[in-house]
Amino acid sequence: MDRLNIDILDYLPDVIKDVTEYQEIANAENPTINTLWENHRKTFNNQFINTLDEQGCARWERMLDITPKGTATVEDRRLSILARINASLPYTYRQLENFLRNICDDDYTMTLDNANYTLTVLLNLSRQNQFDEVSNLLTRVIPANLICNVSLKYNQYKIIKPYRYRLLVNYTCYEIRVEENFADEVASMVK
Repeated sequence: MDRLNIDILDYLPDVIKDVTEYQEIANAENPTINTLWENHRKTFNNQFINTLDEQGCARWERMLDITPKGTATVEDRRLSILARINASLPYTYRQLENFLRNICDDDYTMTLDNANYTLTVLLNLSRQNQFDEVSNLLTRVIPANLICNVSLKYNQYKIIKPYRYRLLVNYTCYEIRVEENFADEVASMVK
């Protein structure tokens, strides 16, 4: 719901709209009604995880005993809340895959090695702020006999292979490895 500016005069019959007393009453009541409407909208939005604001996140975090990081955005806090709510057992591979798809979009890869009892989840660099939360969730929901490896999917050699040294000399090894949009940035320099 977008911000709505309510004017009481719009709800009055045309005969009464032009009366000065009613116009003054409307001018006095409109700010109060707009404030009430805004509070109603915030309360409504804070009932759903996807539309929580700062106040709604703080309320859910108190209820679920979550301590947010100082650098966490509202989106990161929503993810933490959603992960805590959905951490119910038992989890099947498909349920876990579906849950990761919901919170990470398609910014991950998950492989299960049944022979070695290993679950490997690689998160794209765009999800590095959510790494701890995904790691904690997997620790809580996967069976204890599985080894869980969660890591970030860093830029690899195949991304920089097409570019010559003179283009890459301006970057440190760390920037080449960790920057999310590195390939796009270098490609724009070539054009």
